[in-house]
Amino acid sequence: MTEAEQWEQAARDMKPFLNSTSSDEWKRRFAAYYSRRSRRDRTREQVSTDLGRILHPVGTSFSMVAPRGYVPQGAAVFRARPIDNPEEISVRKDVGAPPRDKAKAGRLNSALEPLLYTAVGSPGTALCEIRIEPGQMFAMARFSMREPLFAAAIGQTEELPGLTVREKKNYNLVMQFLEDIFNEQARRERPNDYIAPEVVAKNYFDYPETYSEGWMYRSVVSLGKGGVNLALRPEVGERVLELHEVQIGVCTGISGDGLSLGFQTLDFLAAVPGQDELLSVPDGVRGPFIPPSRWSELFTTPDASD
Repeated sequence: MTEAEQWEQAARDMKPFLNSTSSDEWKRRFAAYYSRRSRRDRTREQVSTDLGRILHPVGTSFSMVAPRGYVPQGAAVFRARPIDNPEEISVRKDVGAPPRDKAKAGRLNSALEPLLYTAVGSPGTALCEIRIEPGQMFAMARFSMREPLFAAAIGQTEELPGLTVREKKNYNLVMQFLEDIFNEQARRERPNDYIAPEVVAKNYFDYPETYSEGWMYRSVVSLGKGGVNLALRPEVGERVLELHEVQIGVCTGISGDGLSLGFQTLDFLAAVPGQDELLSVPDGVRGPFIPPSRWSELFTTPDASD
């Protein structure tokens, strides 16, 4: 089945669901979900049940295929991680997905479930995602894509063929509702804050690898809100990402308006093909990486008139 045929089939499958109630009723259900939602911690089962009551009225089913994001071969992908000292970064695995026993809950994963979180094309987005603070050390890895990759695009909608105006409106309402839950503000010190976003990702945007091999979603913390994140399972990341360099630095300050970052480079490590160890290289022979002189550009919100 071609992709066009797949979308046509998806549209046909969704029609009963999209016509199961009116747009006003969808809005009422979504508002009720938020008003009933308690601030106390909820289990995955409770969150799944709550969403099921909203999206699966009696006699209907929820069948929806998300659009796919595309990352081309050769695209730059960045991963940042906070560190306490430069010695933490010495081999390739130090900038990969965390070991299972150290994996903390995140927006798309539960505790003890390793997942590789990266940013497409922007080291600035990667640093924003780790909530960098003055005085904090970080390791910034630059990868490139060995091969193209498709990933479920959470929050995007598709212009599906054959839908009526009412069906399109309901489709957009449901997708916006799921994106809003996925993007809920979460605090790292409260892992349970990630439960609802993870349930949305796993219940509604987790597809066979033949269709998508990860998740793409907009960054809610990057400056200008234009950053794009890419989350991959470790085995997929190992296959598609080629490591080039790792920049070790420390944040020296953030401007009062929060739009620029100061940092100092402590070391620069190169990944040598066929070798696990990362090698420190002198300034004069460093490879093609985002030069420090341009980093401030990545932390400045573009002028609206541009």
